[in-house]
Amino acid sequence: MTYTLRFLPEVEDDVIAGYAWYEEKAPALGEEFLRILDKEIVVFGFFHCARDPRTIRAKLRART
Repeated sequence: MTYTLRFLPEVEDDVIAGYAWYEEKAPALGEEFLRILDKEIVVFGFFHCARDPRTIRAKLRART
């Protein structure tokens, strides 16, 4: 079974910014960021809007 990863329009700018950030770190790293491996969807993080933005920022910085 093949899955399609679809982004809502309001998320596209975030995805493009993430791609550009990774590409700036190393060539082709942005492509790796966007790629879904085989039949697997890799979730790097999940944050709901009720969380404190400072907590989210700190967790994202810790992953880089």
